[in-house]
Amino acid sequence: MKKSKIRLNTERKEKVARIAWTEFSQREIPEDVIKQCTDKKIPVPSAVYANSFFYVVVYILDGIIQLSIKPFDPSDKPTWKDLQQIKNEIVSRESEAIELFPAESRCVESEGHTYLWVLHDQQQYPIGFGFNLEKLSSELVQEIPDEDEEDFADGPKEESEYN
Repeated sequence: MKKSKIRLNTERKEKVARIAWTEFSQREIPEDVIKQCTDKKIPVPSAVYANSFFYVVVYILDGIIQLSIKPFDPSDKPTWKDLQQIKNEIVSRESEAIELFPAESRCVESEGHTYLWVLHDQQQYPIGFGFNLEKLSSELVQEIPDEDEEDFADGPKEESEYN
């Protein structure tokens, strides 16, 4: 198992050495894509970008920017560094993005695409490194009504008290 992973990493490094990462340039959204989206009543892409490795379709959806990222070479799955660079170049360096691993009931076949969801206006997700969880916890505790605290003063309730 480790040998194949090392081989794949070596092959990717050799490929990256042969093909330089280029800046993303905006591309025209094909008319047939606009028509298909309109006919199916799904969001029309806001923009399309491409560089030497990836094709990125951008959607603006209710306060979230969705990046649909597809490599030109299907065997070239984007690395974390690739996704960070794509987010930086297309949206901004200070924007935050997440990749979602959904509930099985919400899974969609992505056909080789990777999706990032980016918050508008450089907002931050309330998770991750550098996030002040202690401050959030203390703010949440302050919001608990006093009567809830009294419920726990005498210890846990008997099961019959919940019914």
